Amino acid sequence: MERSTFTDAKSKLEYHPQTVERLLNNEPVIPISMEVDLSYFCGDQCTFCHFSYTHQKPVRTDALLPILEKVFMPPKLADEVLRKMNEAGVKSIVFSGGGEPTDSPFALEIFKMAKSYNLELGMYTRGFNLKGELGEFVANNFEWVVVSLDVTNPEEHKLIKGTNGKIFLEKLENIHNFLKIPNRHANISVSAMVDTGHLENVPPYPEQQDLFGTDATQVTKLERDMLWLLGLGADEVQIRPIIDTGSYKEQRESHQMKGMAFMTDKQIWQEHYSWIPKVVSILERYNSLAGLNTSIDKFHQVYEGESGEETCYGMVISAGLVASDGKVYKCVNTRSIPEKIIGDLKTQSMEEIFLSESLDRSIDSFCRVGCRGCKVNEVFNRLSHSETVFLSPRQGVKHPNFI
Repeated sequence: MERSTFTDAKSKLEYHPQTVERLLNNEPVIPISMEVDLSYFCGDQCTFCHFSYTHQKPVRTDALLPILEKVFMPPKLADEVLRKMNEAGVKSIVFSGGGEPTDSPFALEIFKMAKSYNLELGMYTRGFNLKGELGEFVANNFEWVVVSLDVTNPEEHKLIKGTNGKIFLEKLENIHNFLKIPNRHANISVSAMVDTGHLENVPPYPEQQDLFGTDATQVTKLERDMLWLLGLGADEVQIRPIIDTGSYKEQRESHQMKGMAFMTDKQIWQEHYSWIPKVVSILERYNSLAGLNTSIDKFHQVYEGESGEETCYGMVISAGLVASDGKVYKCVNTRSIPEKIIGDLKTQSMEEIFLSESLDRSIDSFCRVGCRGCKVNEVFNRLSHSETVFLSPRQGVKHPNFI
């Protein structure tokens, strides 16, 4: 079966020609897929986390229900959200964050609810809770799960992820055990976020002598980590660029201080991201390795900067977000930003939110900081300038419902 990643937008849009046609005619549509945040809490404290500003302080899982429900999506609300999605025709959901989905004490209960509504499921997770009954349910009922591992040793885990090395070792054990689950349905990927620091030279790990040669005393951190992650045996290793360190909220403030020229002047932008071509040149040497998803297109998109598109199609295809309090945000990159709330599933239906004539799909300067070169928008931008739209679904494309 042909591999189709989330960013392979065109191959997935080919399965939804009616939605494409309606959008090209400026008609409203119900999203194909949406993201759902179950939690405002995360057990890791990644230095590069874009959404750390949404995180709340730890809460004991045996705390009183009213306290838990301020941090985690309550099961009753989850059932209402999932039912409304199913009735409106949403095909799939991705549990993400925000906070860590599986840190919610209600996670397994909500996962079972979602499956009962015939929704296809995916998840981004830190991987620490991917074990026991929850791990088995995910393995047997989800389409995929991505473990944001990011580091390759306990020391880096403490430095970069903010939690001790024992947690790193437990995550590795969870990944290994997940891979052994009989008749596993879900693909499991491990991901690593990459920035200029990955160009530094470091000694290879002792077990990598056969890969780099016994005489190799220094390799780039990118090469060392990438090949170590492949050695874990997961179905896929995903490499992603870090778009500046810090949360999107901090980025917006930083970029606004630098002025719009920072986002719109290509020379200024590419000087800031001068490390990307160097990373890409390394990734290209390994791009043919089985199981490695280098996301070179994504690196190019970040480096190219401002795309100039004015209408957001991603938010009504697969980027809309339901937060743990039921509020609906324009995009995953605008979570917890009050002015980007487009509705509330506690009081509204999906149709009232997404089929409304007042739904704002414009891409403004606020949006551009967090979203550069969205693949869905890129495809629609090309289609909207073409007199003929030809979409022919390819057989065997994995996960056509944008998860």
